[in-house]
Amino acid sequence: QKKHELFCVRATKSASDDDLESSRPLTQFFPSFWGDFFLSFSVDQSESDGLAKEIESMMKPNVRNRLMSPHIGDKEKIRIIHLLISLGISHYFDKEIEEILDQAFGKLNDIIAKEDDLETISLMFEVFRLYGHKMSCDAFERFKGEDGRFKENLAGDVRGMLQLYHAAQFGTPSEDIIEEALSFTRNQLECFAVQETSTLPPHLMTHIRNALYRSRCHNMEILAAREYVSFYDHEEGHDELLLRFAKLSFNYCRLLYIQEIKTLTKWWKNIDVPSKLPYVRDRIVETYFPAIGVYFEGVFAKTNPQLDFNPKPIPKLESNAKLI
Repeated sequence: QKKHELFCVRATKSASDDDLESSRPLTQFFPSFWGDFFLSFSVDQSESDGLAKEIESMMKPNVRNRLMSPHIGDKEKIRIIHLLISLGISHYFDKEIEEILDQAFGKLNDIIAKEDDLETISLMFEVFRLYGHKMSCDAFERFKGEDGRFKENLAGDVRGMLQLYHAAQFGTPSEDIIEEALSFTRNQLECFAVQETSTLPPHLMTHIRNALYRSRCHNMEILAAREYVSFYDHEEGHDELLLRFAKLSFNYCRLLYIQEIKTLTKWWKNIDVPSKLPYVRDRIVETYFPAIGVYFEGVFAKTNPQLDFNPKPIPKLESNAKLI
């Protein structure tokens, strides 16, 4: 076997390299749309502290007590969990939710044995699959007719159809009935969406169109939650406690986002990227936005040292690494 020897090579710079660098064609990117907007944006820390205090001292204990109450059945608890997910506040109760679903999944067949409500079965399917429990898609067989197709009278249950459409996003390629459900519900919902005169409430029509444009599971969680809060606010008989909780949580996160962008903008301006690296796009705000799609919860702001409100100077090497 041939032995390979390793050796070091040192790069040298010639005069022609300087000529090459000076003649390099540069793309003229447009300056940042935001400019110094967030640097001048004032965040009232007392407002953020007040929101956090109300969430921790009032909202979380009340909702947790309701969620863990022995006087509420499994179906109702799962319905509450689904509402927490839709409103963007389920992350406050991850431990409790997992405990409830672990217990409920063990007796799932008994829970849904006599259930014939399309919306209930669909939201249970979505919740269980979202948390890693593979609820069988056979639960939807009860909604098929003798011809093996979904019953046409299901189209009258608009909220059930909409929920089945969302649930069908969690199917796998081998589950034919889920593909059928997705096609069936989409066709029916599109018929509702294009109606010029409809008996459906305007907020429900808007909700249907938003779902068809981009389903909840394909959207950023914080944006999906914001849209659902607006929808749920117009629903008759909505839960005032959960709705207020969702609004408080969103406003708290919004203030955190503004402060984070302000800190990042200050850091970006201090290292003077546009002038030092003209071939790099000046898009710090746009770069920040996708991260919110993954980690929108406010708790993550406290664990990121680069987003400290008084950031320490960042070494040049680290700065350049973050640009790649």
